[in-house]
Amino acid sequence: MAVAKLPDGEVPAAFAWSRNLLFEGGRIQGVVGNSNLLGMLALLALIVFGLQLADARSGGRDSSRHETVEPRAAAPLVGWLLIAAGTFLLTRSSTVIVATVVVAIALVLLLVARRLASRARLVLAAATAVAAAVGVALVIALRGPLLALLGRSEDLTGRFDIWAAVTEKAVEHPVLGWGWVGYWVPWVAPFDGLAEQDGVQYLQAHNAWLDVWFQIGAVGLVAFAALIVVVSVRAVRDAVNGRHAAALFPALAMTALLVQSLAESRILIEGGWLLVVVIAVQSMPRRSADRALPTGASEVRR
Repeated sequence: MAVAKLPDGEVPAAFAWSRNLLFEGGRIQGVVGNSNLLGMLALLALIVFGLQLADARSGGRDSSRHETVEPRAAAPLVGWLLIAAGTFLLTRSSTVIVATVVVAIALVLLLVARRLASRARLVLAAATAVAAAVGVALVIALRGPLLALLGRSEDLTGRFDIWAAVTEKAVEHPVLGWGWVGYWVPWVAPFDGLAEQDGVQYLQAHNAWLDVWFQIGAVGLVAFAALIVVVSVRAVRDAVNGRHAAALFPALAMTALLVQSLAESRILIEGGWLLVVVIAVQSMPRRSADRALPTGASEVRR
């Protein structure tokens, strides 16, 4: 989301709902009017249809519960999968490309974890944490060549300047922040003119964690981090213990959202936040009907 100062009546390119570049080899924006948003939708669609196709091919049988789920027809799923893949390729979103790579790695790790005993899973988790730390260090060290490979500038398309400006404001109120608004309101301080580039004033910090610290301070950042950790751990638990491929979706979706949160604040607003809430509710520990009843009520029911 952004607003623009229109010099001489010109509209910045960032404000074009569609740039009509499909037949010129350019990136597409789709109905959402943004290549990055469309790319993330395509990635989520790839995850959904891919998992549904896996369940359809397996016949939908859950060996842990001896239940059979009605299998979906594979042909329509393959069609939707191809459409999602085509959309993904046409958006060419660097953020989503990186998210896809991380999601693929997460998928492999989750599938491996499903085959391991509890103690072996802990070893895998520790090894994954070490590998992730090394991977992050390598990405930082090799960011120049990697960004060039993705066709992006070394300042991440102006994000470094935005992060520096937001950080400068955040340190003025580091504990409780400036107040929560979600999308920035550009006519109110300190948001006015905070992230302006090429005549476009962007209304997010392009990093969810920095945005949370800026708006609701360290207190809010700790609360947000706690929420994300709890939801992610529950999603991974369900993915590892589940038998259907569909059980992998919450963990893979959270992985995609977390990678996106490093370059966009979308996880805090609109569909991103809604998806986090849905996953949080879906992953809550469940109790049986009898355990949920007051003491003695189960005997009465019998």
